[in-house]
Amino acid sequence: MRLEFGKPRYSEDISERYLAQETSQTNAMHFHKGCYIGQEIVERTRSRGLIGRVLKPLEIERQQVPERGT
Repeated sequence: MRLEFGKPRYSEDISERYLAQETSQTNAMHFHKGCYIGQEIVERTRSRGLIGRVLKPLEIERQQVPERGT
């Protein structure tokens, strides 16, 4: 249900492979804070506005829950 409502879980749906902008979690970011690991790529993505992939809420058009791994 968390995917249906657009609430990804770190380590299960989000990993270090994703940029914050790709996970729609920009509300957890602070662009005026000091240095941090990954700051350069995060800022470059923000300033250019080029995001290659984005996690979106899952929409299921049936009542039955899909089997695990579907």
